[in-house]
Amino acid sequence: MQTSAIGLILLLSLTGTAVATEKADAGSSGHRSSSAYRELVSVAEFGFGGRGIVGRTSLGELALREVAAKINACDELQRAVKEGTIAAKLYVLVGLRGVCDRAAYQEARQVLHDTIGTVTTFQGCVMEYKNVHDVVAD
Repeated sequence: MQTSAIGLILLLSLTGTAVATEKADAGSSGHRSSSAYRELVSVAEFGFGGRGIVGRTSLGELALREVAAKINACDELQRAVKEGTIAAKLYVLVGLRGVCDRAAYQEARQVLHDTIGTVTTFQGCVMEYKNVHDVVAD
């Protein structure tokens, strides 16, 4: 899936910067991380990169970056794959592949691969409804 590959590259390139930011903010209440997790598990649309005319980054992608940068990212991502919307689970799949072990990624991928349903996807300005199976297969 070209979109996931691009997302994975973005995630991996930004994780180091975000981890440094998180460590600097370690004394804070943790509200940002909690907020990012809630945002991630509730997203309704899936897509990486710029969206729309102005090329805004989706809230799901931003939330994934923040959750993936946490010290306990694998735990939160594995929890999110159980609690999240279908779109959230697709973002989490990319996160698991980027920051967790291959077994966690493979397990989540199989669950999503077997999911029956559709998800709203964005690629640039184009919105589509795709079968979850097809998105995972890409």
